[in-house]
Amino acid sequence: MRSSTLCLAWMTALTSSALAQQQPKALVQAELLALEARYQTERAQGADETALAPLLQRRARLVARLGGGDPGLAARVHPASAMLLASTPTSNAVLHSITPPPPGVGVSTSSHTLSPNVGIPDAGMVQSSQTLSGLGSLLWDVDLYVDISHSWSGDLELFLIAPSGKRVTIVTDVGEGAIDVFRGTTFDDSPNAPAWAYPFASGFTATPLNPEGALHWLAGEDPNGQWKLEVRDDAFDDVGVLHSWRLDITTLNGAPPAPSALTPFTRIAALPIPDFTPTSSSLNVAGLFGTLAEVRVRVNIAHNWSSDLRFELVGTSGRRARLSSFNGGSLDNVFAGTNFFDVMGRLAPTPNPLLDQPIDGYPFLNNVAAVQGQPEGSLSSFLGDAPNGTWTLEIVDAIGGFTGTLNSWELSLSTYAPAPAPYCLPLGPNADGCLPTISATSNPNVAHSNSCVITIQGVAGQRNGILYYGIAGPVLKNWCLGGVGNSRMCVESPTQRTGAQFSGGALGACDGTLGLDWNAYQLGYPGAPGSPWIAGATAQVQGWFRSPADCRTTFLTQAIELTYLP
Repeated sequence: MRSSTLCLAWMTALTSSALAQQQPKALVQAELLALEARYQTERAQGADETALAPLLQRRARLVARLGGGDPGLAARVHPASAMLLASTPTSNAVLHSITPPPPGVGVSTSSHTLSPNVGIPDAGMVQSSQTLSGLGSLLWDVDLYVDISHSWSGDLELFLIAPSGKRVTIVTDVGEGAIDVFRGTTFDDSPNAPAWAYPFASGFTATPLNPEGALHWLAGEDPNGQWKLEVRDDAFDDVGVLHSWRLDITTLNGAPPAPSALTPFTRIAALPIPDFTPTSSSLNVAGLFGTLAEVRVRVNIAHNWSSDLRFELVGTSGRRARLSSFNGGSLDNVFAGTNFFDVMGRLAPTPNPLLDQPIDGYPFLNNVAAVQGQPEGSLSSFLGDAPNGTWTLEIVDAIGGFTGTLNSWELSLSTYAPAPAPYCLPLGPNADGCLPTISATSNPNVAHSNSCVITIQGVAGQRNGILYYGIAGPVLKNWCLGGVGNSRMCVESPTQRTGAQFSGGALGACDGTLGLDWNAYQLGYPGAPGSPWIAGATAQVQGWFRSPADCRTTFLTQAIELTYLP
């Protein structure tokens, strides 16, 4: 902070602090809003930082009286940009109520409700805990539902504490002056509705909301054990009740595949950020395979009044994630090299691995870039989307008087490789009552160095069979003449047969299997159709076995499509 600013404002802060502690909160709020109006007027008339310093110090003193809440956030937006911000899309049209899981991995979801009906003491704290057991050991998604009544919602600070001890910041000092806005709120990573910048109104439940921290930070942990909801009241004069809270827990049914390494894509922008005009910078992503597993953003923005800015990331699907809204106060260049991501790496300034770092609570310093922060929205809302296409960083400078520059930004993406895709299940079982299914351990890569073993289960026992494949795409044709029978031809010709094999199992049972080590076959037959394989190429594979009582004395299994990875 500038020393001249501190010196000029020191006496103002000292002489008014005692009076502030005696004012009712409603009067403090009214004074804050009037102060914001005066602040806007003086900035519009060209007042510099030194002239505005007493107003900023007075604001800080009033905010402290409210326990840290700042109802002037919305009023800080200049009228010239209010309509612009209102017309800018903010919500994701399609919500991911459960973050899409990694490909090929099933999930299990359960809900766990506790109704403590416990009072929240004035300027005090209450903890409510529930112990979960019998769940899967790999947490994937958690949503928090709360029913809390309070006569001044801005007094509340909520934290969710996982069995590991990690604390996720849910809300801190939002909804100043509003009554009962958390009477049925779901906190979820999916919507682009940051609690920090939500337009709360008394008597209206705000839901769904993004928590200030990221719930996906807990992914991969064991959800079994004691969960705690910590509710703090950080100002006097108002109280409330924690009626109930619920955890919606989603666990993975198996180990997820390893995601790819993060691939960076950089845009050198050197783009001016004028007052009251949207600024956007796009970059095109290509060459990635599969679906998104993690998204990180790094911005380098020069600006001499950082809290003028609101900026969001827009993905290839049109889905949005708010990165920051009007953070950084009057400080300079606090986003000149800031990393945003949900899965915290626990760098400075918070070395404790149990604590998160929401960007709206970052301890900013003048001309020092915030190292990292969890965005106000959630980057995990992009999980499951396609990585390739156009990504856009959108910036609005909503307050007049100072402008800036977007120097550059970087998008780092990690993906899950696509899972092999079974298709074309037979119309019904064969004459023995067998309905075979097909699976593969993974898609092959161009070096044929990973595991790609195809298995067909549910084959009639003691039968001869083969696997065959094509590269002309999937097809659906009746195998039997005249459309009778349950077999379907699912692989377009021309096709390539692999070696003959025996299903094993018991005669008359459906316990036979057919299989193929795809990579071994391709390496053993380098001239087979498709070679040399390139990334993105596909192959369709199907099984065939003898079935004397079926048409053409054969039966065709389900098919699978393989996609070659780099």
